[in-house]
Amino acid sequence: MVSERVLSMGIINSFITLDKEDKYLIIKTLILGYRIRFMTWIYSFPKLQEKINKMGDKKGPELGVYRIIWAVQATSPYILRSTCLTKAFTAQVLLSRNDCPSTLRIGVKKESDFEAHAWLELDGVVVLGKSEREYAYLTDL
Repeated sequence: MVSERVLSMGIINSFITLDKEDKYLIIKTLILGYRIRFMTWIYSFPKLQEKINKMGDKKGPELGVYRIIWAVQATSPYILRSTCLTKAFTAQVLLSRNDCPSTLRIGVKKESDFEAHAWLELDGVVVLGKSEREYAYLTDL
């Protein structure tokens, strides 16, 4: 079994090998992800949506869609109790700052026990999260 120290050294070495722009993007995404995660704990859903929309109004450096999705997926394991909603909101804010309007969708598992899921679509294509085919669509955010 790999020790935590060896694992963390691998993470640090991976980060060190990134170029300056990617390091900045990872740090920025990690901070935004934590901020959004904490907001999901303290705000009601309507207030959370209002705050998220305001966060997306700021313009950021021009980034490609797949770099943003990569950064969200790379940082989410390091965000305490990160959920699909946290990841989707984080990506939505970053995409919005890059003039890429996206749709955050929420659905429930079609079969088996109740399970809710959030995913992000761009021009009708799922860019973050599991396929919408597995979930019955409920609403857009």
